[in-house]
Amino acid sequence: MTFHKKSLLWIIPSIILVLIIAGYLLFPVFAQLYINNKIESFAEEKGGLMITKDCDISFLHCDGSVDISFDLLQLVEKNGKDTLLSANQLEMSLDIIQGFHIQKKLEKISAQNIHILLVKNDQYCNYEFLKSKSKKNEAANYSKLIYSYLEKLENYLPQQMDIANFLVTTEFDSARISYHISPMQTREGIMTGDLVINEGDTLSTRWKLRGMIDQEKQLYSGALTINESNRATGNLPLIKKLEKIDFSFHQLALNLTIDKLTDDHSFFHISGKMDSIYCFHHYISDQMIRVDEAAFALDVALSPENIEIDSTSTLRLNHFDLHPYFRYIKGTKPHLILKINEKHKDIREMFAALPDELFQVIPTLQAQGNIDFKVLFDCDFANLDSLKFDFNIASSDHSFSLGNDSEVITRFNESFEYTYYSNGVAERTFIVGPENPNFCSFEEIPPYVMNAILTSEDPSFFYHRGFVKCSIESALIADLKSRRMSRGGSTITMQLVKNIFLNRKKVLSRKFEEMMLVWMIENNHLISKERMFEIYINIVEWAPNINGIVEASRFYFDKKPKELTLEESMYLATLIRAPKHYAKTLDETGTVNANRCAEMIFLAKRMLKQERITEEQLNSLNPAVHTVIIPPVKE
Repeated sequence: MTFHKKSLLWIIPSIILVLIIAGYLLFPVFAQLYINNKIESFAEEKGGLMITKDCDISFLHCDGSVDISFDLLQLVEKNGKDTLLSANQLEMSLDIIQGFHIQKKLEKISAQNIHILLVKNDQYCNYEFLKSKSKKNEAANYSKLIYSYLEKLENYLPQQMDIANFLVTTEFDSARISYHISPMQTREGIMTGDLVINEGDTLSTRWKLRGMIDQEKQLYSGALTINESNRATGNLPLIKKLEKIDFSFHQLALNLTIDKLTDDHSFFHISGKMDSIYCFHHYISDQMIRVDEAAFALDVALSPENIEIDSTSTLRLNHFDLHPYFRYIKGTKPHLILKINEKHKDIREMFAALPDELFQVIPTLQAQGNIDFKVLFDCDFANLDSLKFDFNIASSDHSFSLGNDSEVITRFNESFEYTYYSNGVAERTFIVGPENPNFCSFEEIPPYVMNAILTSEDPSFFYHRGFVKCSIESALIADLKSRRMSRGGSTITMQLVKNIFLNRKKVLSRKFEEMMLVWMIENNHLISKERMFEIYINIVEWAPNINGIVEASRFYFDKKPKELTLEESMYLATLIRAPKHYAKTLDETGTVNANRCAEMIFLAKRMLKQERITEEQLNSLNPAVHTVIIPPVKE
């Protein structure tokens, strides 16, 4: 080998080594220029955000990480009004090389103080620039979104973190709340901290934070526990603000396990538990409710167009479990499917699990035995007429019984005192029975009145068992099309239960109790159909402070019920759904107006179809009946 060739063998490696050393030594300079350029580009892109920085970058470490430190880092809103972010003595360690791959993964972070300020009111929002500018009409891929979020979480949540004071302050519509974590630490994927939430100048709650990330096993968990006594509870003011709900608890724990995670399909298990819960919302209940324990364990599948919760999932309320199936199909108008199908559920366990504050009658019952129930709600919002609804309760092993508790219901077979409520306020109390001179027995109910009411309210009342599935489906379709509660789909049994048991409750929980009571009455024959109709026609409202057919006949026509004509009976039947608006159905002479006449003709055609009147009666019908109300009472 010549001398020239030998020299090349030494010179080339030497040059490469010099370049590597130079690059290693100059890396911090170039990296600092790169970071400064990125910060300035970010500030310009976000509308002139002002950033104060004092950045220092150390040498590139042999493990492929780089250390970045800031004596002071500030993000100031463009008009200089608010400092969105302030951090001092901030140090970060980033993994930028792993094997032959370039990445940006945050490994360590430490800081003396970090303060984030978020301000929003009607005229101003200091974090508006953070909102995504993605196209609104761009379809979301649910699996890809979850994949992206978890990838960012793994990259930007460090394995080691030490922040002496971490403070987030929010000012939403002048309500100031601060969230102070001191210290905030992470070791080997386990995060701990003490959280103090100050609401205004007086209210404060103290919490213990704990979280864990195991990237190798793809396990994620977190827990929030009130840091007071064993029985203490606290609320999260942000939830209270956003949901307008009074909500407090002792502990909240969440766990997420990834079974499969790709851009196309993801499968994961998410579970959570909350205990010592206190909750109030006027739609849910009219008083504060307590739940000892609520938990869930969901098996979730995500695809580009679906969110699906399998029926292997569990919802638990005070040791009572349900196994729902849920599917959300994305589209311009989505498709929702909800199914619950439970067999042989112990009625005692179910009633014991329900908060007493939600119900009026159920807490007084000592029912026993097993029941089966199923719920189906299948609604394609692109085709509302295809909506399917089913609700059914049964005791397939015939073990259900109320025993002596049936007296809570059967007492209505005798005369009883009824209190009529309007908007939750007691208006009047009267006896439903022969002792009341305005009482009308079942035998005294005129056929015209009974047939008109049955046709209008519940044609199959004497044959069904409390529920009419097709009526509920039709009502739901009408409500969804009008985007308001325009129809109820209630049977006479349901209306009766609502009036005699639950007329003080104007909350969502009433519907569940109503359905349970209807099933008990109808399937155990606790009150006969005749007695139910007799009670109904004696308590139903026909005008403000006018209850029962006797008072209604006198108020509108100055007659006894047996003297009412077919047209007058039909008119009264059309008033039941909106009795307080009766004046709108009459003209200035007290005669039924054209709009209400059209409704009466429609009702008459239905009566003919159900063979409750003859064709001759329909042809001779004159709906423009005259009342004794002159002029109509203005509302």
